[in-house]
Amino acid sequence: MRKGMTYYLGSHDKYKAELLDVVTFGKNGMAIRYTQEASGVHPDNGKYNSYSNQLLVVLEVEEGKVGVIRIYNVQ
Repeated sequence: MRKGMTYYLGSHDKYKAELLDVVTFGKNGMAIRYTQEASGVHPDNGKYNSYSNQLLVVLEVEEGKVGVIRIYNVQ
């Protein structure tokens, strides 16, 4: 399965994520901030591709279940 999926994932062969912060808002939600880095060689053009960014994910909880997921790119 890995061989078939690498085409769609842009052949990323390295991935690293680091949790930076978690904040809870009572029982109504939480915010998760983390950094991610990925790199690899694209299967079509053979070019090396890499990126890194910092994300903030906000989960809004309704009746004990995640009702809304919001993802923000933080710089």
